[in-house]
Amino acid sequence: MDKTIKTYEMNNQIEQVTNRFGLNLRRQRTKDTLYITVCHDGQVYKIPTGISCGCGEIRARRWDSRNGEIMKKIMNVRLLITELMCNFADADILTIKNEIINNLNISTMNNCPKTRTPRASKVITEVFEKNYTKDMASYGTYLTYLRRYISYLQYIHDTDKRNGGDSLDKFKLEWIIDFRNWLSDNGLKPQTINTTVNFIVATINNYIAEDRRYMKYVTKIAGVTNIKVKTTDKMVKSLNIEQINKFFAYHPSDKYEYITYDIFKLLILTGLRISDLQQILDGEYIQGENNTIAVKTKKKKTTANVILTKEVKELIEKYTGYHISKNYNEGLKKLFQHILPYDTIEYDEQTGRTVKHVETQLYNVITAHWGRHTMITYNRMRGEDIEKIRQQVGHSTDKMINQVYSHLSIKDENKLFAAKYTKNPLKDKVTVIDKSKEYLKENMDNLVEAVKMGYGQEYLEVMEELDNINGDTL
Repeated sequence: MDKTIKTYEMNNQIEQVTNRFGLNLRRQRTKDTLYITVCHDGQVYKIPTGISCGCGEIRARRWDSRNGEIMKKIMNVRLLITELMCNFADADILTIKNEIINNLNISTMNNCPKTRTPRASKVITEVFEKNYTKDMASYGTYLTYLRRYISYLQYIHDTDKRNGGDSLDKFKLEWIIDFRNWLSDNGLKPQTINTTVNFIVATINNYIAEDRRYMKYVTKIAGVTNIKVKTTDKMVKSLNIEQINKFFAYHPSDKYEYITYDIFKLLILTGLRISDLQQILDGEYIQGENNTIAVKTKKKKTTANVILTKEVKELIEKYTGYHISKNYNEGLKKLFQHILPYDTIEYDEQTGRTVKHVETQLYNVITAHWGRHTMITYNRMRGEDIEKIRQQVGHSTDKMINQVYSHLSIKDENKLFAAKYTKNPLKDKVTVIDKSKEYLKENMDNLVEAVKMGYGQEYLEVMEELDNINGDTL
C-alpha cells in the first residue's frame, strides 16, 4: 500500500477516534494530563501526551484551544503519533507502544483504562471523622445517621441494584431518593427519615462536593423533597375539660396514688416537662419577682417561668427533695385506670408506609407529658395570650405550641376567633344615660357599625324598652 494512502487512512482513523472521544478533560480545578485516543486493529488506546493544562483551557471534544501554546504542543504530538503509527502500521501493538513511549518520553500506554472510582462509604466515613468530633453534643445522633447510610450502601453493593456497587458517583439525587425510600421500607418514621436524609445531603454538599479530590465525581444535591406518607390522625395527648374535672375531683386511695396524683397535678398546673419539674424539686431554680420562679429547661436550655399560685406553692414545698421514679408512667396508668376506666382514645399508628388505626383505653397510653399538653391546650381554649403560655412552658417560639401542643377542636378554634374578631362594638362604649337626640347623634357611628355586624337591632330594642326614645326615631 502506498505510504501516502496509509498516512491518510491512519490520520483519518485517529481523527475519527479523537472526534468521538475528544480530550480527556476532568472537570476539576487542578491541572490534569491530556490524552489522545488512537485506534489499532479495531482496539482503542488512550495515550497520555505528557501535556497538562487547567480546566477550561481546552474545549472538550475539539482540537482548538484558547491557549495557542497548548494547541501547538497537541498538534505536534498528534502529528508525531500519526507518523509513528503509519511507519509501524504493519507492526504489532507492542512495537508501536514502545516507539510512542520512547519518542514522547512517557511511561504508560493503556488499553482504554478506567479510573477506579473511590468507595462512597470510605469517603463519607473519612469526611465524617474529620468534621464531626466526639465532643459535639449531637455526635451520637450524627453517627447513627451515618451508619444508616453505610448500611444502605452495603445493601446496594450486595444486591447490585443499580450496578457499580459502592462507588463515589452514588452521591446523586436519585440515590438519595432511593435511600429515603429504603429507610421507609425499613420501618423508620417520616420525621426520622427526613432528619437522616437532610444530614447526609448536607455532609455531601458541604464537605465532599467542595473537595477538589472528589468534585470530578460528585456534584451538589438539590431538590430532595420530604417523604410522602399517608395522612394520619395523630394521638391527642391532652385531657378534655370533662376529664380534667374528673381528675381534680378524684381522691387517691393510698400514699403511692397520692404521690402520683400530686406530681401529675403539678405538671398540669405548671406545664413543665417532668425533667424540669424534677429540677424545681431539687432546688435548681431561681426565685423570681411577683411570686414566680424560673428554671432553665434541660431539653432546650430556655427559661420556663412558673407562677406560684397557692396550690402550686404548697405542692412544691410538700415534695421538695423528692425524686420522681423512672417508673412514674406505669403508676400514672394505674391511677387513670381508676379515674377514667371507660374513656377510650383513637389514633393512627404508622410504621414505615403502613398505617394502622388503633382504638384503646386512655389509661393504656397516658404519660407524664400529657400534663404539659393539657395545660397548654386548656389555656389556649380560655383565650390565654400565647406569648404568656410560651414563656411559662419555656419555648423560644410559638411554633411548637401551635403545631404540637394545642389540641383544639374546630369548635374551640371558632370560639377563640369569635371572641377576638366579632365582639359587639357597642359593648363598654354606649350606655343609656341620656334620652335625647343629641346623645344618639353622638353615638351614631358606633350604632351604624353595630348594625352592619348584626348588633344594632339589639341596641335599638334596649333603647325602646327603656323609654321609646321620647317618640323620636332614627
